[in-house]
Amino acid sequence: MIESRHHFGTHVKPVDLPSDYLNELVDVFSIHYGDALSKLESMKSGPYFSANGGIYLDEVVVSLSIQFDKSNSAITVFASSDFDPNASSPSAEQVLAACVDAIGFLFSKLLNADEENLNAIASGRLTELNDIPLIWTEVEMEKFKIFLKVDRSNPNLDDQATQWLEENDPEETSRIEHEQEDQESFSKARLTIRTKKDH
Repeated sequence: MIESRHHFGTHVKPVDLPSDYLNELVDVFSIHYGDALSKLESMKSGPYFSANGGIYLDEVVVSLSIQFDKSNSAITVFASSDFDPNASSPSAEQVLAACVDAIGFLFSKLLNADEENLNAIASGRLTELNDIPLIWTEVEMEKFKIFLKVDRSNPNLDDQATQWLEENDPEETSRIEHEQEDQESFSKARLTIRTKKDH
């Protein structure tokens, strides 16, 4: 489950972003930063992008990670923005687009820098990266207030841990069901996210 700025430490689940949307996001970044991935490959085997995202009752969150084959290490950029699904504007798609633009802005600083910067990414030494937000930090993108954060979390491992708890801890399951009650009325139909292929 992707980390939320508003719901950190709770079991409130978002509506997951469609896999087609996330796959397209990975494709776009993989192509755009192909040269940087090639340089990272010479430092650590098998770098690749992975994406996660979800929509809560009051927030949109997207993350893009650089992970490495045969390694649990990752560098993850999170983007979050407040969202009201009952408002006529902005749409979830517009908020998502602004979040993705903010992630792109941050990755341009991370991956278009010198080799020393790429070495820090490959080894996970975030403190050696300049002007990188290690806590939620507000930026403005296309008149949207976006909050960015970079850390070493691996969203895939986090999801596996959450799934294990849900399947093996009855008390955990009960707590999750209780916290999900307010979320049940949140219709996926209101949050259809179109990819460029659909346009």
